[in-house]
Amino acid sequence: MNQTIMVSLVGEQPIPNLLPVKHYQPHWVLLVYSNFTQRAAKRFARLIKNETEVSELEVDAYDIVTVQEKIAGKLCERVVDTDKVIFNITGGTKPMSLAAFLVATREQANVCYLQTEGKKSRLFSYKTSPSGPVFEQNIVLTGLITISDYLNAYLDSYNQTGFAKVDPGRSFEEAIYKVLEPSVDEILKGTSLLNALEVDFVVRCENQVGIIEAKTGKKALTKEGIDQLNTAGGRDYLGTYTQKFFVIDREWTERSNLRELAQARGIHLIEMPSYGSSNKISEKDAAQLRQVVTKALGKEVTP
Repeated sequence: MNQTIMVSLVGEQPIPNLLPVKHYQPHWVLLVYSNFTQRAAKRFARLIKNETEVSELEVDAYDIVTVQEKIAGKLCERVVDTDKVIFNITGGTKPMSLAAFLVATREQANVCYLQTEGKKSRLFSYKTSPSGPVFEQNIVLTGLITISDYLNAYLDSYNQTGFAKVDPGRSFEEAIYKVLEPSVDEILKGTSLLNALEVDFVVRCENQVGIIEAKTGKKALTKEGIDQLNTAGGRDYLGTYTQKFFVIDREWTERSNLRELAQARGIHLIEMPSYGSSNKISEKDAAQLRQVVTKALGKEVTP
């Protein structure tokens, strides 16, 4: 039986907590959170409770001394082999990270940190000692989560609604799905977030997730899709790690202001004029769609 214990500092973004739990598969996780992240901690506890035992510990986000005392006290409630304890210091405030690191050093436990830049999930691990940390390994975490894991980590609820009910939206979405489905690891069509906001697709490659909004006709010439993606990728929904894609059936030749707005909000614009003129996606436009989406999600696909 895996006897690993993980002390995980909870921040606003849940993925840095979720991926190390999926990787190490600890038998007990201690979630350390502040009053700012209590809701995120409760949601995360619900997500992993069927995989591991979970305990929760609320601390003052900025009091280094009391954070140390509370973490050490919680660990002392159990007889633990400190060599089996891993402190995930990726989340939380900087004082919380420092406090956790000090406890880990005192106990000569292990420390990990998840880097999510560059479209890869890279885990750094260290062994601590009185003389300082010793680097152990740097590995890329691949394929540990599903779209369901991702959505449940961020949201209290979501449900699938499928393609748009009527044309031309439905046919355009069906064409996009046909192009993307073989190239990504997972794709959901029509997803309602918190029963308040709907996105046309959620896609995943390895541990990277993106959302897609598709617009045709006059709607493709407005900023409605940009606003939907910006909201869905905000802190109240799917957070900053989520890639955003706006797919339209024409070119924004005379919409440079919208193009600049999409770029400023971190949205990948994918223009597919072939569909607007023929109701079919050309091979050229299909290749562009696959390339932009998969590259943004860290997966290189040969055209």
